[in-house]
Amino acid sequence: MRSQSSYLIRRNQTYYLKVTVPKSVQHLTARREVVKSLGTDSLSESRDKVMGKWPLIKKLKAMNPRNTTTHVLQELFEELTDFDNIALHGRYQYEPDTGTVDPYLAAHIGQLGAIEGLIEGGAARSTDDDFWFTDVRPDYSNKKQHMLFEELYSFLLDMRIKKMITGTHREQLREGRRLLEEMLEEVNEAKPAYLLSQAWTKFVEANQEKWVKGKREEDAQKVLSDWNGDFKWMMLRLGDIPVEEVTSKMVKGMLGFYESRPDTRFTCEKAGSAYKRIPIEDVYTLIVNGDIPEEHEIGGNTLMRFHKAIKDFFEWLVDEDEDAGIATNPAIGFSFKFKESDTRTKFSNEEVRQFEAFALAQKEPWKKWVILLAIYTGARLGDIKKIMSHDAKAELLEDSSVKYYRIKHGKTKAAIRNIPIHKKLLDYGLLNALEKPMLTSHVSNYFPRWRESLGIPDSDINDYNRTFHSFRHSFKSQAATTIKDSRIEDALMGHESSGSAGDKVYLTYNISVLKEAIDKVHYD
Repeated sequence: MRSQSSYLIRRNQTYYLKVTVPKSVQHLTARREVVKSLGTDSLSESRDKVMGKWPLIKKLKAMNPRNTTTHVLQELFEELTDFDNIALHGRYQYEPDTGTVDPYLAAHIGQLGAIEGLIEGGAARSTDDDFWFTDVRPDYSNKKQHMLFEELYSFLLDMRIKKMITGTHREQLREGRRLLEEMLEEVNEAKPAYLLSQAWTKFVEANQEKWVKGKREEDAQKVLSDWNGDFKWMMLRLGDIPVEEVTSKMVKGMLGFYESRPDTRFTCEKAGSAYKRIPIEDVYTLIVNGDIPEEHEIGGNTLMRFHKAIKDFFEWLVDEDEDAGIATNPAIGFSFKFKESDTRTKFSNEEVRQFEAFALAQKEPWKKWVILLAIYTGARLGDIKKIMSHDAKAELLEDSSVKYYRIKHGKTKAAIRNIPIHKKLLDYGLLNALEKPMLTSHVSNYFPRWRESLGIPDSDINDYNRTFHSFRHSFKSQAATTIKDSRIEDALMGHESSGSAGDKVYLTYNISVLKEAIDKVHYD
């Protein structure tokens, strides 16, 4: 005979009742199977509920098409899927003090047998001793104990059903109860589950000194913030579960889900705020609800960086943390296709000239200067914003009558550099325009509109993207053509140069040399 587990399926952490309608009566109904959520992730509760429906399942399986009608089937389906009035065995299905049986089961006593059968099966307190099924419940915060309880409790449920249906001796059921109590006593003495939050705390404490070594305070804070951000994303998806319960399937599923994470540079239209200013929990809800536009999603490189952080975390647990109790890294050993990297390309000289004319025609100063600075400095957008806002990290200086910006902070050591002001920018009146700080708006949001208004495609013939960053590629291309000295080009761009042995070299050039070089860059 099939056990009640045969009629259980699990979807997204929730158990469902699933009963196939016998072929002999399928012609009387449109249903081929009966499926109903049990509203719980507990196996023991699910088996309890299915056991309460056992008489109906038996009745359905035994139906004869000769004396069955569509109406009878429909009534049976409705009763089979109605769990509103059925209570749970062990805690609610009967009252041990009074010996009363759950009304639902009482309604089916005729199908199950005499009331003595229910009592002896464990549905109520026995009349001749103090034995009833079990009122023992595990510590649900202890995942190991909970899982073991589910297994043992299920064993007892099977024994009870055998008694109900086949008359299994009561001593076997009593033996099952004894086994349960012994095992629970053993588990209660076991070490509590080691949760992801506990493991992460140890991981950070052991590694943060290495992560921030040699970095300035603000850079160190960003590194730690990035790590903690990765942990928050992981916790939102996986929950604070025991380390040993994390599987490769779960990690792969998490990566697939987070492909829809938004790039924090964009603004969420629904919330009316930049994603980076929205609490991470609210962003998670936006992802769940499918409210992240595809064009706002992170690129493959960002997701790969997140994956690497998770791999490093679990690798450390395998190698260094004995409390974790895992021998393999669940963040590896599976294939996952990341999105192609956001490959960006340059604009043609003609397209740059279009942007230049567009900028000069703008009435809002910030729109004008953010484009012109991009064209004639080749700087990243972050550096341009610092220049325009008079940020202390982009200071205006003068040496040998040459005006230049000193970029004091960047992604790499080479990004700290001097950028002489191009003669074109001086001619356009940059110094007067930026006498006072000038704040920019959401450039990444505005730029696609500017490009479209000029009729410039968002990608080239190779399907490489054209974004605001493409101005930097255009500047680099023209610098290679006009300056013809790769090390001076790298110094202006903030790129690392390589020595003869392949070592990174950080060269410092006289500001006059850099000024002469940058003035050669043009788009004619």
